[in-house]
Amino acid sequence: MPFPRSLVLLWGILISLSPLPAMAEGDYHADPLVIGAVQFEVSPEVYATGESFRRAVEDKIIALEGADFIIFPEYTSVYAGYLFVNSLDREEITRTAPRVKEFLDREWGDLARKYHKYILAGTYYAVEGGKIYNRALIYGPEGALFHYQDKVFLGDIEKDLIGLDRGDIGNAVPFTIKGKTFFLTICRDTYHEEWESIVPPVDLWIDIKANELPYTDEYYAQALPSRLPDSSADLGLTVSLTGSIGGYQFEGYSTLRNDFNQLRATSSYISGDAFLFTLE
Repeated sequence: MPFPRSLVLLWGILISLSPLPAMAEGDYHADPLVIGAVQFEVSPEVYATGESFRRAVEDKIIALEGADFIIFPEYTSVYAGYLFVNSLDREEITRTAPRVKEFLDREWGDLARKYHKYILAGTYYAVEGGKIYNRALIYGPEGALFHYQDKVFLGDIEKDLIGLDRGDIGNAVPFTIKGKTFFLTICRDTYHEEWESIVPPVDLWIDIKANELPYTDEYYAQALPSRLPDSSADLGLTVSLTGSIGGYQFEGYSTLRNDFNQLRATSSYISGDAFLFTLE
């Protein structure tokens, strides 16, 4: 397929995410679409309270002032949900699920509305019909839930320790923001070639990750870098969780690649980074 369907303009790596002035309501971009990729660094301090979590994510949103659509990695909101649970058994997750969802809707919805942005808020544990899914949430500029998707291929910890249920791959559908079309996968999903045949022609394939295994080039390459050339997507964005919390260490690059697997932007594989790019 010809490259690119959408011209990509890289704004540069933001190694330091120091706060910048908030974007005024009237400055929202109609076209082109500017995307901010957040390599979020978790720690016990970030999730000590609801206020500390709000402050940590809002700092990233403010720093990415020019973005229309900001993307946080897998598990960004899962750990916020731990503020409400006393254990990770299914009964406790189910009992606290309404409070967790209310908290996430309030905090992320308020931030999306305040800064007039689309925000992919990572994932959380969603309870529905007696099942528990690792679910990605996207909020729109009006503060309401815009799109969601469940993880299909679960990790061993998710299956064996927490007892999560797998999502239906048939429910993974593209979504459109201001004329640009996106497809989403969640971490372990992209290690499975089933996705290559169902990804439609989209402007950007987004893969959000929380790899609890030590980073290696070989393991990372088996995910989106391997899937992208044989898919119908023009560009692939990987956004990774980093940091240490609850006995787990998260590592992994955040990268933007074209469909020839050529790097357009990359971060370090540890710490908290971010970059901006534009789909024209």
